[in-house]
Amino acid sequence: MFLDNFFKEKNWQEFSENPKTNIYAGENIWPLIIKGLSDIYKVPFIVIASTFDKNAELMEDFGCFENKKNYLNYPFLGEGIFFRNKQINSESLSERLEILKKINLYDKTQEPFVIVASISSLVSLMPRNLIKNLLDFSFKKGMKYKQEDLAAKLIKSGYERVYKVYDKGEFSIKGDIIDCFDIYSLSPVRFDFFDDNLERIHYYDVSSQEFISETDNIDLTPNFNPWKVLEKTDNLSGSADKNKEVEYVSLISLLKEKISNPCIIICDPLETYLKLKSEIDIIEKSIATEKNNLISSDVNLIKKYIPKRDFLENEISGLKFNLFSSGRSLTDENNFEFNEVKIQKQNFGNPGAFIENLKKDVSKNKKILISLKNNDRIKKIMEMLGDA
Repeated sequence: MFLDNFFKEKNWQEFSENPKTNIYAGENIWPLIIKGLSDIYKVPFIVIASTFDKNAELMEDFGCFENKKNYLNYPFLGEGIFFRNKQINSESLSERLEILKKINLYDKTQEPFVIVASISSLVSLMPRNLIKNLLDFSFKKGMKYKQEDLAAKLIKSGYERVYKVYDKGEFSIKGDIIDCFDIYSLSPVRFDFFDDNLERIHYYDVSSQEFISETDNIDLTPNFNPWKVLEKTDNLSGSADKNKEVEYVSLISLLKEKISNPCIIICDPLETYLKLKSEIDIIEKSIATEKNNLISSDVNLIKKYIPKRDFLENEISGLKFNLFSSGRSLTDENNFEFNEVKIQKQNFGNPGAFIENLKKDVSKNKKILISLKNNDRIKKIMEMLGDA
């Protein structure tokens, strides 16, 4: 309902007929604007926020949208990328790899999506020669596969062979049965062979071993972390590439390379660019002061995984928008201000302020839409309005 009302507003109608590059609006309606832009252009978007908090707020709001599965978080992996004594978050790695999968498959699916990333998440590059190894590999019921070839493929794709599968990224072989826990899946999958013929594919519960569901085909995702510094960057590339200089690319660069004219949105550009330089300074200082804990003894190699301070300016081009939270600096034909649509911050802890804000809006003949989660809150608001 709220989205429908927003898109009927005079402000949005005026903007959508001739979108401007610089958009001034309260942060509370940024998700609605991003949703509207996505509907207009129908291409993949990347939204860049300066901080984790702004990133989280956007993802929380996108979670209220009907197509929330198309809004993808590109998370920070942690300092384990560079340091032996620090961890990489496995769930965050899965989220990142899912985004690479979306980008790689876009030519086939043509399904638009929105990536939300903080600056901290973007300041880690990946070797280009590893990207080609991140494509899924498929299995179909009724087809023939040599089990030794399948095992070799899983090991080459980063899966660990174990006696019994418990965690993502593991596989086991017992007779004619191969179990594998895909890094994207909530449950492991079981391949049931008769000789080399794949007779059955089904998911099962990792704890109880009970059957969950059956499928005719499945795509397994390579279990690689292309952002983690490797001692030898060519260990996943072909021998013909070994003498070539390895190129390191950002998510933005990869997105633009794989998809024709994606859209880039920067939230509060000045703050974002300052945060970028600050974040790179912090990483470089950490590398200089914690040399004994570095994941590689080659400091110059580690630095290749860090972008230059001006990489955003150099890589952002084409279809792009800037979102500003307040204050129009100069009158410009590329500026647009959403001055008619405002959202009150949650203030149920201060009913008096809530009512006073409503009174001000009513006195200005504004239309008011109140969206609530449950019936108890509806009753509470009705009581407050009745008392006022």
